[in-house]
Amino acid sequence: MHFNDTSKILKLLFFSLMLFIFTSCTTKYYIVRHAEKLNNTDTSSLNAQGIQRAEDLKILLLNKGIDKIYASKYKRSQLTAKPLADELNKLMVIYSPDTTTQLADQLKRYSGSDVLIIGHTDNIPQLIELLSGDSISPIAENDFDNIYIIEINKNIGWTSRYLTNSNYGMPSP
Repeated sequence: MHFNDTSKILKLLFFSLMLFIFTSCTTKYYIVRHAEKLNNTDTSSLNAQGIQRAEDLKILLLNKGIDKIYASKYKRSQLTAKPLADELNKLMVIYSPDTTTQLADQLKRYSGSDVLIIGHTDNIPQLIELLSGDSISPIAENDFDNIYIIEINKNIGWTSRYLTNSNYGMPSP
């Protein structure tokens, strides 16, 4: 093999590696239920525990590279997202929680991004299934401390999806 042949092979390998690197991307969706609320009205604010949980969420996600923040049209969702949105100087995208399929379609456009979504007991399970293909158990009315993370890795010829669930802030009762 001549030097010229070796050089061509190395260039081809380098080009292939660059193509692989630049065509692969990771998308992360961080999905949480709004924090604890004062009452069961649509206009409810957060109670003291909810205000603390919103701060805990900010601390948890502050250095995760959040690119977009989605909150439902309800005040409690927007107040849950507000500390992080303010700290990152990001505008919230407001969505209607009864349009989960359209929301999932919109979120899928953020390939390679990290996105926080503040949801509700009735739309989070469907959203997780639409984004990850995985099902979760129904969310209890007193459950506020779960964070679901969907990681989607796309490369040439394959896509992998991982769903993890952990807790943040004070444990729910």
